[in-house]
Amino acid sequence: MLSKHETTSSTLSPGDYVVTNEMQRQKNIHALELLQGSFGSEDTLDQQFLDVGCGTGDFTRDCLLPRCPPCRRIVAADVSEDMVQYAREHYAHPKICYDVLDIASEDVSDFIERHGQFDRVYSFFCFHWMRNQEQVLKNVARLMKPGGGCLLFFNASSPTMRFRKIMTTMERWQKYREICASCLPPTVDLEDKESLIAYIKGLLKAADLTPTTCEILRVERTYSSLEHLIRTQMALNRLTTIVTEEERPLLLRDVTEQATKWWAETEAGGSPLDGQAFLVHAFKPRS
Repeated sequence: MLSKHETTSSTLSPGDYVVTNEMQRQKNIHALELLQGSFGSEDTLDQQFLDVGCGTGDFTRDCLLPRCPPCRRIVAADVSEDMVQYAREHYAHPKICYDVLDIASEDVSDFIERHGQFDRVYSFFCFHWMRNQEQVLKNVARLMKPGGGCLLFFNASSPTMRFRKIMTTMERWQKYREICASCLPPTVDLEDKESLIAYIKGLLKAADLTPTTCEILRVERTYSSLEHLIRTQMALNRLTTIVTEEERPLLLRDVTEQATKWWAETEAGGSPLDGQAFLVHAFKPRS
């Protein structure tokens, strides 16, 4: 999800997002199962965990909670009030508290006052929506108890990101340029693993977090049809919820044109829809 610190516009549509996130959900489960054991085997009954960027809440309730050890609760947070309200209405659970959090803000002390610090912080496919990722990681550290751990999984680069960058150069979308640009992380054009590893390790060091796992994973994306691809890209496009009725057909046209190019490359044996993602497990030193 997105940061109100970087844009005051509305975020993604919960209804559109929840029906197009199955592929992302499967990637999240894979990342979780790879690193969940890295947290150790301490008693967690009195602990609380945080899920940053919970979106519609479906993954938090149906996938994350069952794969976590018994805990006091999970606080699931998102920058979008619409997403949080949708999660409360559709994915409520006695062990989950949904709340609004702007993880890219300069100050998360109000959130800490409400909930305290956390023994674990999880975040899946969230941080690539934010330009100032150094601030994001510093806030993750502030939200963690000393000795606490985090599991972070987010895109380093993706075709969706690159298309968003293209849109910043298109004349008809110039009035929305800052909205698109605010969602472009510094890694949008980085491809080699050494540069990506150096980047993420630099962020972790600046946040005083010690990594135990820091990997770059290839993220393969497959779609059942061109229509499926177009529908997903529209759901993930920031402008979908804010363009005027007159502009929406133009947005659909641009998305369709780009998706058709990707689809043709895929059918020719290419992999234009694949990307790379950071997979991080780190802890906050006790002193």
